[in-house]
Amino acid sequence: MYIFALANSLYVLTIGYIFKKNRKLVSNMCEIFGYQKFKELRHPEIRLTIPTVDIADVAEDTIPIELREMPWKDGNVTLLELAIINRLIRKYSPKKILEIGTYDGRTTLNLAANSPKDSVIYTLDLPQTDKPAIRSSALANDESFVDKVKTGVRFHGTEFEKKIVQLTGDSATFDFTPYNNSMDLVFIDGAHTYDYILNDTAKVLKLLKGGKGIILWHDYSWVWGDVAKALNSLYVSNAALKNIRHIKGTSLVIYIAK
Repeated sequence: MYIFALANSLYVLTIGYIFKKNRKLVSNMCEIFGYQKFKELRHPEIRLTIPTVDIADVAEDTIPIELREMPWKDGNVTLLELAIINRLIRKYSPKKILEIGTYDGRTTLNLAANSPKDSVIYTLDLPQTDKPAIRSSALANDESFVDKVKTGVRFHGTEFEKKIVQLTGDSATFDFTPYNNSMDLVFIDGAHTYDYILNDTAKVLKLLKGGKGIILWHDYSWVWGDVAKALNSLYVSNAALKNIRHIKGTSLVIYIAK
């Protein structure tokens, strides 16, 4: 087993590094072990300039949570990130949640499992019929996540499916107005381009109930340079987002408006 693990590690750090999923794995390892300076030297054009916050300061580890569908696949949040999201759900008990980017439904399922019984989770994903158009659009980098057999497979048939409302559409053109001023928590994990991050953020700010609640962004890292650049830009230019913070050891950025 040790030889197998060593062989796989060597592969990921050498030939396998050409694949985005392996670069993301290395990025997550670097975050966990604190090698931010190394990454900045390796990719000087991408800076993670948003101030960091310790995990314990946003989600205490004493909060009991349920972890569902723990096995990770490319496109999922890490197990640590999933635990943090679940802690936030348990701490703040949001009644209405919106997720942009359903993918296989792993995070969606955990949002449902850890939220109050009467909570509703709305999750937006591209319809499968849009795949040909996606391949020729700005979403080309996300093709491997778009090109899946079925959306939300991890929550289908579970006891929590009844709490989940599947929405379909492109977040760039989707009409969010029926959900304005109603959400307690929003998780942005859709398209990873600069313009999409700016667009999604502008729209979800209008969704928070009474202007209060939580927004989480995923993939703030050098692997997804556009995400990092967009969130850096929002931190500098948007006065409403001056208190966003990068959760240390993760690729999550959090905004809490009380």
